[in-house]
Amino acid sequence: MAEMPYTGGPLERIGQLGALSRRGLLAGSLGLGLSAALAGCGGGSSPSPGGAGATGKPKRGGVLHAAIPEEPFPNAYDMARVGSSTGTERVAYLAYNGLVNVDTSGKIVGELAQTIENPTPTRYIFDLRQDVTFHDGTKLDAKAVKANFDRIQDPKTKSPRRRALIESVNVLGPYQLEIRLTQPYAAFLGQLRRSKMPIQSPTAVEKYAASDPFKASVGTGGYKFVSYRKGDGVQLERFDNYFGGTNYFDQIAIKIIPSQPTAVQALMAGEMDFIRIAPESVAAIKGNPQVRLDAADDTFVDYLSFNQKVAPFDKLEVRQAFSQAIDRAGLVSAIYSGLAEPGHGPLASGFGSYYEALDDVAAQKYDVAAAKASLQAGGYDTGSTIRFDTFTDAPFDKEADVIQQALVAIGVKSELRKADFTTFATLFYDQRNYTIGNSQWNGSVDPDEVLTNLYGPEDGTTSNSTSAVDPQMTKLIAAGRTEMDPAKRADIYHEAGRRAAEQAHYAFICYPKVLAGLSAKVQGYKSRIGGGWPIDECWFA
Repeated sequence: MAEMPYTGGPLERIGQLGALSRRGLLAGSLGLGLSAALAGCGGGSSPSPGGAGATGKPKRGGVLHAAIPEEPFPNAYDMARVGSSTGTERVAYLAYNGLVNVDTSGKIVGELAQTIENPTPTRYIFDLRQDVTFHDGTKLDAKAVKANFDRIQDPKTKSPRRRALIESVNVLGPYQLEIRLTQPYAAFLGQLRRSKMPIQSPTAVEKYAASDPFKASVGTGGYKFVSYRKGDGVQLERFDNYFGGTNYFDQIAIKIIPSQPTAVQALMAGEMDFIRIAPESVAAIKGNPQVRLDAADDTFVDYLSFNQKVAPFDKLEVRQAFSQAIDRAGLVSAIYSGLAEPGHGPLASGFGSYYEALDDVAAQKYDVAAAKASLQAGGYDTGSTIRFDTFTDAPFDKEADVIQQALVAIGVKSELRKADFTTFATLFYDQRNYTIGNSQWNGSVDPDEVLTNLYGPEDGTTSNSTSAVDPQMTKLIAAGRTEMDPAKRADIYHEAGRRAAEQAHYAFICYPKVLAGLSAKVQGYKSRIGGGWPIDECWFA
């Protein structure tokens, strides 16, 4: 593909861990789409009882007790081989750094990269910090970062984090790295953030990756992994040589608690300091002065997926019928306590100008009569019983209950199977061994991440659970990647979103807020988009 004309000068250089500003992005024609998306995302927390921000000077000490509902994906926290999982990435976030990160205002900022230049649309130069060491004592330099990229790009690694558009990664000096792309990619820098491209110690990888993935999980972050017991939890302790200096706790102890009521009870009893909150628990959290609720806007989208390799979901009319059966506003009210917006397309309102309301699209509009007509037009056998897979994490189990009852109203019978998330993910994402199932895409900073993962090829690098092949969508995704003008990108994503809604490969359900329950003594927490879990920057009052 011919290189696009370059209309701007080099990116302004960012200072010591300073922000790569929107103005800098615009000046260099680099992340125009990313910048526009982040401008609408926010990523900050909305006010909550007791105040969610810092109320005093940070101090060191103490053990933060946190809970997650699921096991990490296979390969523990050896992130080059771990697929996209909210729980796994949030825990890994505490132990790693990326070349860049997303700050609490939604901007891309340098992390391991001290300065970044973009002299041409397909060439990036990163000057690395020179004061960074891995937890095993080895030095971070350009060769170490290149080794990480070489590993994920190697087909033998079978890494779900492989970046198809990377042409080469080159060491220009001890602390200077160059990445060349095969084509301009507006979302590229965001793909290098900590939660998506964490940098591991090549020494630890070489020594342990084949035999013990957990021991290979060695980063440069504020906390280092100490132990992991399957079914129990993960222990991390402060890394005293952390360059960031924001690691205030002595330890972070993470407990695996699959049951939301059990996790909430532990939070209320003072046994947990931080948990993910399901909407059903909001009332209890708000009513207790010892804890507080943090509710933040993000770019999440809940959806019902149809396996189009399984008849009759290869028929548009049948997919439309199932989608039209869902009362999205009613579901948001019943399940999310109003802490979500009804959804009708793949891109949440948090994407700012890239978002377009699609509640006018018939396939995504609640209409029981239309759903029955679509079902008949698709030749659906109402005497059959379909398999419906979900997982036990709240609120997805209850969301599935509501959808199952909605299908009854149009004459569809289903067998609802509720598994733990790891089992569900294997069936749903890896094997595509399901008929219909509900899940969520989350932690995105650019529309390209959502659309590529929901509609990309079945090559192990995307989460296309539907197995849909849509040439027009493929063209739109490609166009959005290479377009650097934010207004033109918005037009592309409006067309792509409408295409997705009309074809009903998924029934888009809602755009939920990110909810967290915190002990009142936890200070400094502020949610951020992009899969981050910044409890590594918190402290106790």
